[in-house]
Amino acid sequence: DIYSNFYVTTDLPTDEDPTNDTLFKSIVALPTYQLPYFNDFESLNDLWLITGINASWEQTAPSGVVISNAYSGDRVWMTDNLSSYNDNDSSYVEFPCFNLNNSYYPIMELQIWYYSEENVDGARLEYSIDNGNTWEIVDTTGENLGFDWYNSDNISALESQGWGQNTGD
Repeated sequence: DIYSNFYVTTDLPTDEDPTNDTLFKSIVALPTYQLPYFNDFESLNDLWLITGINASWEQTAPSGVVISNAYSGDRVWMTDNLSSYNDNDSSYVEFPCFNLNNSYYPIMELQIWYYSEENVDGARLEYSIDNGNTWEIVDTTGENLGFDWYNSDNISALESQGWGQNTGD
C-alpha cells in the first residue's frame, strides 16, 4: 500500500484542553523504479498522479474527434476525452520516480500528440532531484546532447520552451 495514515496523540495529566492533542497525517510513499521502464497506460493503478489547478487530465480510452486512438494499447493520458481542456487548467501528470544513479545519459522516449492554442498553451517535461521540492525543465539544447524534441521556443503560458505547436488537426 502506498498510502499510510498516522495518528499521533499526546496525553498529559495537567492538559486542560484535550481537543488539540491528536494529529492526523496521510503520507504517500511512491516506489522508485529501475530502468528500463515501459508503460502504455493499460493499468489504472500505475501510480501516475494528477496534480495542479482545474485539472482536466484523465487516463482513458480515447474516443474523441481530435484524439481517437492510442499509440500502443487502448489507453492514454489526455485532457478531456470528448471536448477541450478546462479553461485556466494549470495542471500536470506526475509519473513515478526513477533511480538514475547508475545511468549515464538516460533517454526518455514518448509518443505525444498535441492540440491546443498554438504557442499560448503547451506542455513541457520537468524533473526533480530533491523529492519534488524544486523542478527543472528538461533542456534539450546546449550541453544536454542537443535533442531538439520541443516544437516551440516560447509558450506564453509556460514562459519557456515546450510542446506548443499542434501535431495534428
